Amino acid sequence: MNQFDGDLMLALAAYHAGSSKVRLYRGVPPFKATKKYIKKVFEYYQIYQNRTAANNIGVAS
Repeated sequence: MNQFDGDLMLALAAYHAGSSKVRLYRGVPPFKATKKYIKKVFEYYQIYQNRTAANNIGVAS
């Protein structure tokens, strides 16, 4: 994450395709598999966030 200034999308792309590819393309590489991977991770992240929010409804602080 530090390598990409906290940019989660670039960090995921680097994890999947390699940081050298992210630097080479100056962003997310144009690989279908990498783009699909990033999309899937964000989908699961959203599901997790929604479940966490639903579990916290009605919980006193």
